[in-house]
Amino acid sequence: MDAAIGRRYGRSMRVRLGVAAVLAGISLGIVVQAATAKMFFQSVGGATFVEGQVVRTEIMGCRENDACARVLGGIRVFVAPGPPSPRARRSSRGLRAAGRVTPRGELVFRAPRPPGTWHLVARPFRGARELLAVSAAFRVRAPAPPRGPLPPPPGPSG
Repeated sequence: MDAAIGRRYGRSMRVRLGVAAVLAGISLGIVVQAATAKMFFQSVGGATFVEGQVVRTEIMGCRENDACARVLGGIRVFVAPGPPSPRARRSSRGLRAAGRVTPRGELVFRAPRPPGTWHLVARPFRGARELLAVSAAFRVRAPAPPRGPLPPPPGPSG
């Protein structure tokens, strides 16, 4: 009789531990999503820039937050073509380096070439395997042609 109680107790504990592990995994996922959402360059999304233009953006609320500086300062950010994808990228191969997040949560980069739709991606924390979108899509356009009268055509040399 005691052996049966021991087996039932052991099975019950394994079930409880399994449920606790699942709940811990869900909680960790929520924490990682919150950290990812915090590292979001909102001022870039929806904006239009000219090729080569210097773009300055910052993580909202990071300037006043010392913990943000310790966690996110130095993270490398890349510019990726097209709109953000719900699937995370595994490699930065083929992407253009935008720069690193400063300890104050700022990022300064040049708008990429060629014109089109772009977005920013980064690893949400050091050691992360995947690159996640950290901005909404933004557009880059070609510079406007110079205005004003056209120069006169070259005359005959003679």
